[in-house]
Amino acid sequence: MIVDEKKAAGDDRNCTRTTRTRRYNSSREPSLYDFGTDANLITIYHRSEALLKIGRYQEAVAEFQRLLNARLVNPNSPYLALAQLGVARAASRAGDRRKAQSALDTFRTDWHQADAALPVVRIALGEGLGQ
Repeated sequence: MIVDEKKAAGDDRNCTRTTRTRRYNSSREPSLYDFGTDANLITIYHRSEALLKIGRYQEAVAEFQRLLNARLVNPNSPYLALAQLGVARAASRAGDRRKAQSALDTFRTDWHQADAALPVVRIALGEGLGQ
């Protein structure tokens, strides 16, 4: 546990990436609550996004995949659809083009009839693997 007044107060302005990463590593305990139906699988999704943003791509792929594997916990969770796109993005950045293309194709197939005006659909359908 990190004990620092700025960090304890939630002031991240002067925190380094290492400090934020260490804080993430020390927060694995909430995973006990990942599969609660009230949480709607949001904790796994946000953890996956955080891993993607800090450059831990293989771990992000694993967390997004974990979310997809939890489909039976809450089959109506909106985060399940976004997890497929997350797998594509994380795998692409990790250098696994085959997995990234497969995940992106699955997302596009699942969402081909979605309203094209939705921002996530507009972005994802036009998205390539070059990011």
